[in-house]
Amino acid sequence: PDPQWQRNVAVCGWLFLDNEAFSPPPDVVKFLNGPGGPPVCVNFGSMVLASEANIILNSVKAARKLGYRVLLITGWGKAPECDLFEDADNCMLVKGLPHEWIFPQCRCIVHHGGAGTTARALQSGVPSVIVPILKWADQTFWARRVEAADCGLHAPDPSQEKLEAAIDMVCTSASVRRGCEAMKRCVGNETGLETAVEMIETAWDWSEQERNA
Repeated sequence: PDPQWQRNVAVCGWLFLDNEAFSPPPDVVKFLNGPGGPPVCVNFGSMVLASEANIILNSVKAARKLGYRVLLITGWGKAPECDLFEDADNCMLVKGLPHEWIFPQCRCIVHHGGAGTTARALQSGVPSVIVPILKWADQTFWARRVEAADCGLHAPDPSQEKLEAAIDMVCTSASVRRGCEAMKRCVGNETGLETAVEMIETAWDWSEQERNA
């Protein structure tokens, strides 16, 4: 919060809604427990433009070239047409999974930098490689903030070569690992929902006082 903000402006912190009834599919659990360590999660959610611009394919190829396994969450997009997913031990394709469940089990997350996805990535303590799709929206802002906090990289160039370098960096950097651990603790200590409720009740009290004045 900025000390110069007026009293009716504040920051409450993240508000999360966990899917507590979620039961993971056995094939996903088997894949996560397979040899090769945690996978790189490629997740562009609702950004269908990512598949049309080959960003998803480039992300998958970059991670595989580094020797990392890949979990692709397609969301609203479509899976890229390539033979990499014929290798079931190293590449898995799913429509969707709760971010709060899957992100902590991954090596890094390649995503578009949407507010919700970024929040879950920071909460998980796992580094991000952010490729903004809607550059005029908030995604570039979040990408820059994540990089400034040492929790990942902003990757405006989605070429396979650049994504390979970005994934390699966030997966091997000690400073990024420390930044992610610190941010995970920070987000975990927030009380976003309770603070938001307090803010709403305070605003109501102010309006009551003004009406009765």
